[in-house]
Amino acid sequence: MRGMLSRAGENIYWMGRYVERSAEICRMLQVGEQLTVELRGLSPEMACSFWRQLQAIYPGSVAPDIAGNDVDEVSLSYVWCYLVGPGNDLSVASSIRRARENARAVREYLTREVFEMINECWLQLDVDVRSAGSRQVAPDQVVRRVTREVYGISGAIDRTFIRDEAWLFLTMGMMFERMYRGLLVIKHRLPILLEHPADIDIPIHHARVRGVLRTLASLENYRRVYGADLDPNQVARFLLFDEHTPHSVRACLGRMEQAINILEAGPGMSEAGRLIGRLSSRLRYEENDLMALDDLEAVCSELVTSVTEVNDVLSHQYFTT
Repeated sequence: MRGMLSRAGENIYWMGRYVERSAEICRMLQVGEQLTVELRGLSPEMACSFWRQLQAIYPGSVAPDIAGNDVDEVSLSYVWCYLVGPGNDLSVASSIRRARENARAVREYLTREVFEMINECWLQLDVDVRSAGSRQVAPDQVVRRVTREVYGISGAIDRTFIRDEAWLFLTMGMMFERMYRGLLVIKHRLPILLEHPADIDIPIHHARVRGVLRTLASLENYRRVYGADLDPNQVARFLLFDEHTPHSVRACLGRMEQAINILEAGPGMSEAGRLIGRLSSRLRYEENDLMALDDLEAVCSELVTSVTEVNDVLSHQYFTT
């Protein structure tokens, strides 16, 4: 690695992943609360299933042990667990704490604005963590505040960061996290919506499809392209292959490809560059072939395996000392 120590590159890469993860979890919690309201009177079971799928979307996370379909109780328990749960390594609080730890390790590479915003976000969240047991703070207010703060961190990164090697590793970390988590959302939430039983409940069906799009910050973007048509096949195609919406798999991979091409400018290409290039080409040129397989879950599983390999090769190539 030119100009940067491998350890510094790793810290910045993971800082990007944790910042992005915090934003994604916050948005997931907001969508869950909204779906809880929409589905409470229509299908409490489906409202609760949204929350119980979080463990599949965040493998390794610790979910609350709560049975039954009391929508309000299930919703509140999951929001607190994934917001500030002390035993949950995939909570918002844990992600912000780790983003801060990595930021402190590479303070010299960060602008004052970025570092201070990460630090301030953690300091306030630390207060929330300590008050969570007494439920002195309304969780929806904490989620909204943290969402604004994390978007502020992303804005500070975009507006103040010099476009150097640190920026490239930060970008790759953020894009990998967004792409990986997006694939898991599509895999675990969309396939069941592709089934069209004769007795389908349209309001429930549309609420769930909108929930997938909202989770990936893509509802308004989708509507600008396709209007009010919420066909799940079309939604899957949009979230996987659209090159213009920022949270599609293809768009995220494209930004990773741009970053690594700049990082590796010159003759030859590394294994990581080849992997990213091949996968990016596949998403560009095999869209119809992949959709024709008619097995969205299998397609997503295969892509999850591929992008996980990208992360592993990147780590071995750049971060192993």
